[in-house]
Amino acid sequence: MGRKGTTNSVTDDMVTQPVLSKPPSLQYSLSSLSSQISKWNAASRPTSPNRSPTKITPNRKEEEYLPWYEQYQPRTLDEVVIHKRKLKDVTEALENMLNGNSDSRILLLTGPSGCSKSTVVTKLADFLIPKYRNSYGMRTTLRNREKTNVVEYGNDSILNGQPQTESFAEFLRQAKYRIGSNLSLILVEDLPNVFHSGTRYSFQNILLEWLYSSDETLPPLVICLTECELENDSNTFNTFNIDSTFTAETILGKQILSHPRLKRIKFNPINMTLMKKHLMKLCSKNQSLLEQNKKWSHRTEFVTHLCSNCGDIRSGISALEFWAKSRHSIPLETREQSISYFHAIGKIIYGSHDIRDDHEMINSLILGSKGLLGNDTFKLGLLENYGSFNMGKFDVKIAAQLTDAFSESDMMNRSSESFEYTVRKTRSLFSTLNDNNNRHGGTNFPREWKIRKSINEFKIESSDYINVSLYKYNESHHFKDIILEYGFYGPYIRSLRNYKKKALQHYIESLSNDLKKQTAIMDQNEDTLKVDDSIDILNRIGGNIKAVGTEHLATSEDDSEQQIRRSLDHLMVQRDTKLKRLIEAKEEQELHEEGLIEGDDELLLEDRIIDSDEEDDEDDSLYDLLTQQEPRSSADINESLSDSDLEELDR
Repeated sequence: MGRKGTTNSVTDDMVTQPVLSKPPSLQYSLSSLSSQISKWNAASRPTSPNRSPTKITPNRKEEEYLPWYEQYQPRTLDEVVIHKRKLKDVTEALENMLNGNSDSRILLLTGPSGCSKSTVVTKLADFLIPKYRNSYGMRTTLRNREKTNVVEYGNDSILNGQPQTESFAEFLRQAKYRIGSNLSLILVEDLPNVFHSGTRYSFQNILLEWLYSSDETLPPLVICLTECELENDSNTFNTFNIDSTFTAETILGKQILSHPRLKRIKFNPINMTLMKKHLMKLCSKNQSLLEQNKKWSHRTEFVTHLCSNCGDIRSGISALEFWAKSRHSIPLETREQSISYFHAIGKIIYGSHDIRDDHEMINSLILGSKGLLGNDTFKLGLLENYGSFNMGKFDVKIAAQLTDAFSESDMMNRSSESFEYTVRKTRSLFSTLNDNNNRHGGTNFPREWKIRKSINEFKIESSDYINVSLYKYNESHHFKDIILEYGFYGPYIRSLRNYKKKALQHYIESLSNDLKKQTAIMDQNEDTLKVDDSIDILNRIGGNIKAVGTEHLATSEDDSEQQIRRSLDHLMVQRDTKLKRLIEAKEEQELHEEGLIEGDDELLLEDRIIDSDEEDDEDDSLYDLLTQQEPRSSADINESLSDSDLEELDR
């Protein structure tokens, strides 16, 4: 009886799923509901990277127990909470990838959590993919209707028994065939373990292979990346890397982000107007629940306060649901709203449309951005970008006051008040200016990081030059002398000798029958032939003199150092390896000079030990003569000698 009733209560969309142990018509507890969802996920998890999970449509009874952000998730593109201009940008970028009007192969959507990145992509795919798939003349059949519009990568390498990078590479290899009548949008939202440097480097190489692929046609690849700040043990943010900042710059690196076949669209947190409008609709749909818990009259006040503290649509809906279902007044708790580096700079320079009070905005920014405002990089970012306000058209007195504020902040010895003083002074000065219809220039990452990196590179290369000069050429140079002259002339002279060395080697090889002439040429050009391009520094220390340009990408320390040959880590390893070789060569040379190396017959003969049996006869006769003389007494020795006597002895 129970078995038959259970089978009949299951909807047609769920006939392929395993039969549940409890009838869906019964009231589920929280634990049973979690167990049921886990069973659904286990049954629908893909076993290979190129398969999409099977969609499970719960019935109305089950839908009541879903959280609101799932129960009221957008069904169409019009229901997505997103600004119209942002929706237009994503639509144009994706459609240009599909119709071939764009060379872009990767569409990168970045922004904080809950800003509708993946939602707008999936709804756009449902609208655009069938349109372009049908343009290939495919007949609509039952099998074709089962084709999925979105193929999403699931990081299930443990279940598949594959390393994460191999699983991701296999996923993209199979995704290449999702074109033509099999067209699908490729979505990547779950990333491999990019905190591991090796995995992150392999992940970047796989994406570069996709960008440089020789295939003429590829399906649109969309990467949705949720950016945020990460707290470390010391709670400091003095470095810009993946350990403190989880952004596209720290994950993908400059080489991928600057590639012409990658299109990036940045999302901001949901603005207060759109968030409030959507949450008020949810209140209307649950009016009976709010009236039952005596919350209906307070809905506007609560939603307004909620929207002013949260730009995450999922977190906002969850907070509203929790408040609506509770019978008592509870404090508002939402997910911390993360903010990017450039977004924080923009708020300080240009202000905020959501929070009109600048002091309140700065207070929320300091609390919400953790330690972002408390480091030198943020101050340098303000110094780099304040000139972009109103396209640089403001009084020079304002610029002078700003630079004075930065100088005063530097004199406060890194106290917490110094950063806050700079931020509030900057916002106070710009708040008095007319922004001329919000026309501003682009935001750039501060050039100071490039200058500091160049200084560190110069120091490492200088120590390398000192090591080579000391151990190979027996020359000692001071760091000051390298800055003034040796940093340029030393490598320049050795590069000329290295060029001459190649010509001499070719000429010496042509004299293979004349060993005497070969030896003479080698002795004559000993200094030239001594140059070794694997040891000697042949390029100007610190590189050629050039202007330090601005950078619109917040290049991370980790990825830029891995991909650029002149990274600090690479230079230090190169210097230490070279120093080890120089020390070994120096010790070997000293042993050769002392004649202590086996096999060097010539040196051993010069310093051979003479046996007493081989002494000359002249030495024997001299010894016999000295032994026949009588020893002198101490009285015969005159200890007081005059200067003339000493001169006579010298003769």
